[in-house]
Amino acid sequence: MRLFVFLLLIITYPAKLLAQEGFQWHSPKDKIDIPFVFVDNLIIIPVEINNAKMNMLLDSGSEPSLIFSFPQSDTLQLYNTKKVRISGLGSEEMAEGLLSQKNKLNVSNYIDTNFEILVILDEKLNFSSRIGIPVNGILGYSFFRNHLVEINYIKKKITLYKNNNLLKSKRIRKYTTIPLDIVNGRPYINVDARLDSKELPLKLLMDTGLTDGLWLFEDDVIKCNDKYFEDVLGEGIGGTIYGKKSRLSEIRTAHFLFKEPLVSYPDTTSYKQLSIIKDRNGSLGGEILKRFHLIVDYSGKQIFVKKNKMFDDPFLYNMSGIEVQHNGVQWIQESVKNDVNKNLP
Repeated sequence: MRLFVFLLLIITYPAKLLAQEGFQWHSPKDKIDIPFVFVDNLIIIPVEINNAKMNMLLDSGSEPSLIFSFPQSDTLQLYNTKKVRISGLGSEEMAEGLLSQKNKLNVSNYIDTNFEILVILDEKLNFSSRIGIPVNGILGYSFFRNHLVEINYIKKKITLYKNNNLLKSKRIRKYTTIPLDIVNGRPYINVDARLDSKELPLKLLMDTGLTDGLWLFEDDVIKCNDKYFEDVLGEGIGGTIYGKKSRLSEIRTAHFLFKEPLVSYPDTTSYKQLSIIKDRNGSLGGEILKRFHLIVDYSGKQIFVKKNKMFDDPFLYNMSGIEVQHNGVQWIQESVKNDVNKNLP
């Protein structure tokens, strides 16, 4: 069985939340190494939330961070909770969740003391049993914002750097620099694609929480060719996500070229209620990102990439027919504060 998880949290923040400092350096060392579990192109790291040990999926395309299950062997206390109404991929149906603020998140002494979490207790979002390890939620793009983040997919290790000296080293010369466009805190990459004979410039969300390599939104210019099959792409908070699966002729960024990569086209009815930024054409996910050694420089609005040994791996369809999709959450409305103990089982 193969798990597919698409992570796209879209939320409208009150202005005061945008000014929060986020993660701060508390390690005595100049770099922090974080081992991760790599499953279905997804990065899962150990964290502590208010001293409770949990496993979180690292998602550069999401915010706020999300909890969908609690640790079985520990107790989690959450602070400053309030009910929120949410809508998600799949339909326009509404659901309820809890927004919790001023929590402490610790990732190997990389600490955020004003951590914001959206709690959604929905069994269909808890995919731990499908991948064989406990996963309690999603850690969003705030993890990348304040320091250099290096992702080594081969060694399954993330390295954080206290300063930017790495960018002045001889080592960085072996990498190719690709500009990032940071919009509402999320990183976007411009790529060029060819669909049959049509050349397409694309603006894609860099999404470490997307199992697939490429998702595209169909419009007047971007159209799936006639070589596709319809499929269930997964499940979202709003219900089932339908779409098409096909291949592009090629996709290019900088001097890197991929021939016939797989692409999914979600049905427009699955995401029409979500706020997609202007000119965004889709997402670039783990199936492509894992083929590179990555150094993400949020403050410099750039990413450094170098081929790894997975670069030339073929793009293969999942033939099992079993896929699970997760989230696409949009904060619609908040209400008065609630005691978390009265809202959680």
